[in-house]
Amino acid sequence: MRKFKAVLVDFDGTIVDSELANAKAYMEALRDLGFPLGLPYSLELLMRSIVGRHWSQFLPEIIGGGYSQELGERISARKRDLYRNHYGEIIVNEPLVQLVRSLSPEVKVCIVTNASRDSVIEILKEKGIFDFFSLLVCAEDVKKRKPDPESYFCALRECALFAEDCVAIEDSKVGIQSALAAGIKVLSFRNGVSSQESK
Repeated sequence: MRKFKAVLVDFDGTIVDSELANAKAYMEALRDLGFPLGLPYSLELLMRSIVGRHWSQFLPEIIGGGYSQELGERISARKRDLYRNHYGEIIVNEPLVQLVRSLSPEVKVCIVTNASRDSVIEILKEKGIFDFFSLLVCAEDVKKRKPDPESYFCALRECALFAEDCVAIEDSKVGIQSALAAGIKVLSFRNGVSSQESK
């Protein structure tokens, strides 16, 4: 069996269970900027809409005809401020962290995410696991975000590795699509159940 040289791990919903906290912060930001959400955007449905996606991908769907890039940036900035109030609700996926910690020291462990770098760094430091990761590939590092494979290609380039040297760990459909499109084998974690994905 081929030995992997790097494990490329998604952040939200994978390394940490942050999806509910993330959705709450977006709900509050939308309300603060004059977009009170009712049906069909309950908190649960909002969480489903944003899972695995960058704000530039889901906010146009939520806002509709009144959306603009400037408005999206304002909502995103407000959400980042509010998100800090919910860090205590974010739970580290300890079994996954222990799994990757058990790997050989020669195996790089990298985060590949659609989330913003500032939020990822703050949460990793808050939870005491920042120093564990060799590389962070975040929303600001790419032009096209998951499900586009650019973020995974970026990770391969920065690690100086080939796709067959790596395995990705993802929880969302868009993340799985992104890794597979980059030619990387995927272990998917859905509701605590793992499975292998391949083209």
